[in-house]
Order: sequence, then C-alpha cells, then structure tokens
Amino acid sequence: MAARALSTVVKRTTGIVGLPVAHNAQKTLTALYAQTLEALEALPETAQYRVNVEQMTRTRLDAVKKATSVQELEEMVNAGQVEELIVAAKNELKLIPKIAAGKPWETSKASKLNVEVI
Repeated sequence: MAARALSTVVKRTTGIVGLPVAHNAQKTLTALYAQTLEALEALPETAQYRVNVEQMTRTRLDAVKKATSVQELEEMVNAGQVEELIVAAKNELKLIPKIAAGKPWETSKASKLNVEVI
C-alpha cells in the first residue's frame, strides 16, 4: 500500500524551543518506524519490551498511513506533535541496542534469602 502524502498545510513553528518544524513528517516517521521494527528483531519475540514497542510502533505506523493531515495524525496518535513523535522514535532506536545488550529477559535464578523476624 503506497503512503499518501499528508496535506500541504504549512506549519510555521512547533511552539517548542529548539524543536524545528518537520517538513516531511510522514516520510520521516515511516522510515523511523520501519527501522524500529527491524531493530526489534534482535530481541526475543517474548521479551515484553519488544512486544510493547512493536505494538506501539505498528499502531503509530498505521496512523501515519491513514492520516490525511498532520493535525489528523497528531490527534490519532495523541502523543504530541509529529516533531515530538520523531524525537521519540529516534530515541527508541538508540535504546533498542542497549536493551539488547542488557538482556533483561534473562533473569538469574532467585537466590535463597534468609529472613529473620525480630
């Protein structure tokens, strides 16, 4: 399914200091979400982090594909402006390798804890 371009209404500012307007948010988010889904493949399918991030990413990617305007996309996702979504997606891509390296799904065997009740 080909992605539709979001309407051409020009946004002048995000209103957030230091966060410039994204001029091609749909293309940027589509690419970032595809990269995120690919990066998550390095984690076990049963890892809760992977499950949660895949679900969120697929939901947001679907919204990007369905939205006909930036405003509609922002309302559908309900997680801030598209520029904030881009920042969040970039941060997620930085986090995934750290999660993979830490392997939080590999829990050590619980050690016996001696508790003395006073």
